[in-house]
Amino acid sequence: MASPSTPSILLVYPSCFYYPGWVGRVELKTSLVWLASYLRPHYPVTFADFEIEIGRANSPVQIRRYERKVREYLSSQPFDILALSCWTSLSYQATLTVARIAREINPEAVIVVGGYHPSARPRDFIREDRLIDYIVSREGELALKEIADGWAVTGRPPQPTMVTGQTVTAEQFVGYDWDLVETFVKRNFPEGIDNFYIYLSRGCPFGCSFCMEPAKDRSWRAYTPEEAVRQINLAVERLGVFA
Repeated sequence: MASPSTPSILLVYPSCFYYPGWVGRVELKTSLVWLASYLRPHYPVTFADFEIEIGRANSPVQIRRYERKVREYLSSQPFDILALSCWTSLSYQATLTVARIAREINPEAVIVVGGYHPSARPRDFIREDRLIDYIVSREGELALKEIADGWAVTGRPPQPTMVTGQTVTAEQFVGYDWDLVETFVKRNFPEGIDNFYIYLSRGCPFGCSFCMEPAKDRSWRAYTPEEAVRQINLAVERLGVFA
């Protein structure tokens, strides 16, 4: 239970509307898990993947069902900070939909958005209806913790605020909270999962024009070989993948 000065954080991947059929579904979003794993020692954290738990809405009827399911979920889930992962532009409309419903349900909540789309087009989230309080570009862990650290004093900012997330160093990697991962998998995939995308490094030193990574500082960071092997063995042990 959160104290009056300790915010509860809800991390959400909103899914996508009219998602192209040729793009496969990823069972577990590693970026979301890393955020949750980093924040969980400091704050009560829950994460939800609406693509998995609700689905992809590809018609007006499906969007109305999606909105109903989101409303049901957010009405049952306490949160002081809602952090939305708008990973690509395909999630833009779904992100705004979740923010709008959250604002109706919990007007005082702090709503944060991060991901590649906010990093590339942050002003897309500055709107007259003030759905979004913080727009985080680049990496999210340190920025989101700073927002949570100041929540008790600051609350909602008086206007939408752009934040440039600091780069997480290799020494700041916390790894995966495997209890969190296992709970999510058991809830959504009782039969188990066939694959798990495990990140062993972050960043890229190159500047390809078609990629968003150059918008960061081009710093490549990685686990040591020993820690990388340990993380892989934990994935095999806890999830049964690759076995």
